[in-house]
Amino acid sequence: MVQDVAEGCGYETLSARDGKDAQAVAIAFSPDVVMIDMVMPEADGIEYIRWLAGNGFRGRLVLTSGYDLRYLEMAKIIARSSGLADVEVLTKPLRVAQLEAILSRKPSA
Repeated sequence: MVQDVAEGCGYETLSARDGKDAQAVAIAFSPDVVMIDMVMPEADGIEYIRWLAGNGFRGRLVLTSGYDLRYLEMAKIIARSSGLADVEVLTKPLRVAQLEAILSRKPSA
């Protein structure tokens, strides 16, 4: 569903099956937007946020989780304190309209 919505908003997409695969995809693809589930195998969301920041990612980061919203807000703080300025959070279940709104807006300054 995420891939379909992103492509409908004009994005070229690639997906990863786990945190380690996501690193390889980010290196090969140099994305403008990264959307991650905070709970994933091989590297959790916090590890991946730190990896993105340490590898110069400056695009939009969309964090998702089905867990407590406080977890997402904590991850957002970590991302911003790591230098990632354009960070959004979406709780699961994802809503198409919310995802479209995030992907359709202009990047933060």
